[in-house]
Formats: sequence, structure tokens, C-alpha cells
Amino acid sequence: MNSRGWTAPLGATPCVAGRSPGHRSRAQNFVASARQRVSKSLQALGYYRPAIDIEINREQPQWRMTIQVDAGQPVRIREFDMRIDGAAGSDPVFEKLLADPGVASGDVLHHGNYEKLRNRLLSLAQQRGYFDAAISRSRVAVDATTGTADIALHLDSGRRFAFGDLRFDETLVSTELLEALRTFQPGEPYDRNQLRAFQDQLQRTGYFSAVLVEPVRSEAAAGRIPVDVSLHPAKRHSIDAGIGYSTDTEGRLSLAWRTPRVNRFGHSQQTRLVYSAVNPSGRINYTIPLTHPLDDLLQLWARLEENEFGDLDSEQRESAGAANGAGTTG
Repeated sequence: MNSRGWTAPLGATPCVAGRSPGHRSRAQNFVASARQRVSKSLQALGYYRPAIDIEINREQPQWRMTIQVDAGQPVRIREFDMRIDGAAGSDPVFEKLLADPGVASGDVLHHGNYEKLRNRLLSLAQQRGYFDAAISRSRVAVDATTGTADIALHLDSGRRFAFGDLRFDETLVSTELLEALRTFQPGEPYDRNQLRAFQDQLQRTGYFSAVLVEPVRSEAAAGRIPVDVSLHPAKRHSIDAGIGYSTDTEGRLSLAWRTPRVNRFGHSQQTRLVYSAVNPSGRINYTIPLTHPLDDLLQLWARLEENEFGDLDSEQRESAGAANGAGTTG
């Protein structure tokens, strides 16, 4: 790091980090601590042997402080000892982190990167179900004389918890429908990503206005954690009305009625009516989940339309059904 210089006014209105000492005595205290402040800031980036030159101009009404810094050579990591004990030691996700933690021998010591790695270990443990995980050793030993640092970071993960029972309001949704959407089974190792995927599946159905899937850690037993599913039903019915005009149909009125969840089995319907003197029509779609409410559906529909072409009137009636891409018409 090259030599750098800073100049700041002091006295009646000196300002550092948005705060002013306000008067002479506070300015003197600030000057006295300036060297320590600069030194600590540099240490956070791995520079433990800086040359700091501070010059104070005490002319009234403001003092002026000039700080000249030569950061010198940074401290580099000599030994990096990262270890994971417990069940996470054989977890492929933790093995991948161990292989590339983002900190290595020979790197410039950066305390911020070390803290990020420490927090990442703890966060990953929670995501993977190691709820009793703790940092068993955390040490950064700096030898400023030699410009080296030794780091030890050990995690004791404890055991990995598994998914327990799924708990939900069965009056809102059937067990079969929820089981079809679930992305994990009781007894499988806990993984927060699976909870998020399950929550996303539930949200995509359109049955609910809000969905929350969360483990109940306080009720864990025998290494299993129950999962609560909080479901808030979507608005039961929605109706949209419209009015318009075109040269083909003249004036027309439209009405769309949607029911995203007819019953606890996930049935839904959508009805659309369009009235005009020339071309009135109506259509109803009814959807029934089969093995999966998003990917395997039986869709039934019926349509009625009347057309007037001069002295010729026609009426079209249609009903049809389709499941898994195979349709029948009648």
C-alpha cells in the first residue's frame, strides 16, 4: 500500500465520521487518539507495521490535522488450521467448503474475510440441520515482527437432525394434495433448501395468499424436528367486469369469475361470460389435480357461443376434457 495523506480541520468544527468534537478539549482528545484509530483500521486489513506521521497546525479559529501513512508490508497467513468435527465432517457440502474456504496460507491477513468465514460455517450448520453446532476454537495469532499470522478455526457440528412430522390444517388442504407437493420425507436429513422448495410449491398453486413452512426446534425429539405449515387461504372468489366496443361485436360486456380453491382437494374454476347483441359467449374451465396439483391435472371445459352474420344465425357448443396431454371431446 502506497503512502497516503489526509488533512482535516479541527477546533470549533472538526469532523470525523460525521461527528464534531465541538470544543478545544475534545479536539485535543481526538488528536491524541487519532494514531490509535488509524492503526486499528489498518490492522483490520492486515497492516500491522505502518508508519504514521501526524502534524497539527494550531492556528485559530480551527486547528488542522494532517495524517501521513505508509502502510508498509502486510501480514500474511503462515498457518491456516480449519477443522470440522462431528457429523458435518463427512457432509459433502462441508467438504466442499473445506476444499475452498476463501482463506489460505500465504494470503494477506484480512480480519473481515476471517469473520465472514466463521459466520459462514455457523450459518451453513443451521441450514444443514446441525442445530447444536458451535465454534470450538477461534484464534488469530499475529506476529508483527515477522509479519506472519497463524489462524485456527474449528467447528464442532454435533449430530445432524432429521425432518419430523408435517403439521398443517387439514380443513384447508387434503393430506394427499400436500404430500404430492412435499419435497422431503420424515427421517431424511434436514436441509433448509428443501423447506424453501416446499414453500415455493405451495405458493405456486395459487390456493393461498401466504405460506410459511418452518421447523419447530423447541419440539425436537429423538433427533427429529417437526415442521409446521401455516397456510392463509387466497381470496375465495374474484370477479372482474369490463365494458368495450368494436365494429364486429358493437357494444359488449364481460364478466370473469375465478375460484382458485373450490375445496380442500385443490379443485379450481374459471368462468367467463361476454355479452353483445351480435356475439354473446360463455366458457367455464374446471381443473382437478390428479397425482400432482401443478404437473398432473384434469381440465374440463364447456363453451357456448352465438354468432349473427346478417340473416344467418349460428350457435356453437363445445365440451372437452384433457388429462396429462390426452384429451377427449364430446
